[in-house]
Amino acid sequence: MSDRAVATSSQRNWAVIIAGLIVLQAAALYLMGRAPICTCGTIKLWHGMVLSAENSQHITDWYTPSHIIHGFLFYFFAWLVLPRGSLLARLALAVGVEAGWESL
Repeated sequence: MSDRAVATSSQRNWAVIIAGLIVLQAAALYLMGRAPICTCGTIKLWHGMVLSAENSQHITDWYTPSHIIHGFLFYFFAWLVLPRGSLLARLALAVGVEAGWESL
């Protein structure tokens, strides 16, 4: 195999791992009784009421910036832990930590 084929295969493997982590997190939350999307019958781009049954059930809400900041922080820590790791390897670590954090 050429170096390029190995790199492409490695990237594909990391992408599958990242997708798998997201699916596992979604399954864990579902098994804990969390609905994947609002059961109210509508899907909103933004839901701004924190103290409501629809909180965290739409595409974005007040917690979205927190998730983005966590993502950057976890990626930064992954960069510190895996300085020679690929971007996707560090991303997989960050996604895994965020998925675990979200499932607590």
